[in-house]
Amino acid sequence: MTEMTGAAGVTGATGVTGATGATSAAGAAGAASAASAADTRTLGATIDELWSIIDQRRGASPEESYTACLLTGAEDSLLKKIGEEACEVVMAAKDDDHDHLRYEAIDLLYHLLVTCARFELSPDELAAEIRGRFK
Repeated sequence: MTEMTGAAGVTGATGVTGATGATSAAGAAGAASAASAADTRTLGATIDELWSIIDQRRGASPEESYTACLLTGAEDSLLKKIGEEACEVVMAAKDDDHDHLRYEAIDLLYHLLVTCARFELSPDELAAEIRGRFK
């Protein structure tokens, strides 16, 4: 797994660091995915893995883990990230930029999952809601 430092120059314990310089689970998952181009895991399996990483980061130091910072920091900071990432998805789609859209969609998904974890909304609840909407 590749390690990179963010704007603050802090390298996290694992994976890729976010803009704050702290490690993000999405960055770690993205780096792992990029490192294994032949990876054949499904979206569901990958989201399960990301959820596990998010859950593991609950006990991490917010200074070392971007995810821990989002889970324990100011609520408004996390919720603003959802809006920011959603806008970036819209802009990438409007620009018809496939690669940028993929990148921003994953950022949005990551922040959405962290929000669900923070507010104790489980993946099983999300899956049940999706299945309930199949008609």
